[in-house]
Amino acid sequence: MEMVSGWAARAAVLVFFLLSGLLITKSIISNIKRNGYFEPTDYLLNRIARLYPPLLFAVLLTVVVASVIHFLGLPGSTGALGTVRPSGVSFTFTELARALMLYDGMTEANGPLWTLYIEAKLYVAAMGIAMAVRGGSMPSQITGLALVASAVWLGLDLYKFWFFAMVWTFGASANISAMKRPAVFLPVVLAVIFLGYVYDAPYADYVDNKIGLTVQAAGCALAVYVLLLNSWAEFKFPKWLTETGDFSYTLYVAHFPLLIIGLSLSLSINDRSLPLAMATAFLSAVSSLAVVIISANWLEDVPRFRGYLTSIFGKAELPVRDKVLDTAGRLSSP
Repeated sequence: MEMVSGWAARAAVLVFFLLSGLLITKSIISNIKRNGYFEPTDYLLNRIARLYPPLLFAVLLTVVVASVIHFLGLPGSTGALGTVRPSGVSFTFTELARALMLYDGMTEANGPLWTLYIEAKLYVAAMGIAMAVRGGSMPSQITGLALVASAVWLGLDLYKFWFFAMVWTFGASANISAMKRPAVFLPVVLAVIFLGYVYDAPYADYVDNKIGLTVQAAGCALAVYVLLLNSWAEFKFPKWLTETGDFSYTLYVAHFPLLIIGLSLSLSINDRSLPLAMATAFLSAVSSLAVVIISANWLEDVPRFRGYLTSIFGKAELPVRDKVLDTAGRLSSP
């Protein structure tokens, strides 16, 4: 069960980066069409309004959970928290500051954040490329090049940055109509996979070799081709499934610390009562989902937070049609 869930989580991460590349690039294209050039302020405010409210909530939860575990001396405070965190649950104030800057940190107490740090740097790199190619002025283009260089430089220290940058780029390529032709798409994909094979940056822990990387990259390329050949926006998905997009990002960044406290509590009573420990673990999962769904109603209201930001910076509100794009952009962080 652990192996199957591990592979499912890894597949989800790949889909996460594919969708991010697809939707963020679509947002950039819309920005350029709307303004005649790339307007970085709109893009930046949208990303801040999208990323930070759930992130701040998740960071607060992480601090509270880690503090409770240490204060009560629960499993994970001074020793291993089962096999999930052999080193225990902890963070430093330096990590807290770096997490708020979307650089790195706090992954011992909230593991999934490592993907967000990579994605944030890819957002900056995409913004820089758009400014360099379609900036409204020479200073904007120079600034764009600097942003790309800084994002890549900061990303070099992160876990498998280049591999996930490649997957993100696959997703972005789904916005290029010429890529629908196999004569164009296949050579590009094969070249990228070959570069990834030479670079030797495998991701799956269970297949830690070049073949593992190549299989995953090829799978992502196939997924992109399916995206290219179908208009998924017109497909009628079940309502219950589409509504998960309303809280998916909050679930992604906030579920781990909530489950960690449940695991710690269940381990603390495991020796006394196995059924009670199992019930505690189950309730932690249910309560985690409930907390996320309730809080996401406010945390993932991108137009509202965009309005707060524009009122502070004195910039006009986005028209309704662009708010719709922001709402669709929620899928960029599933």
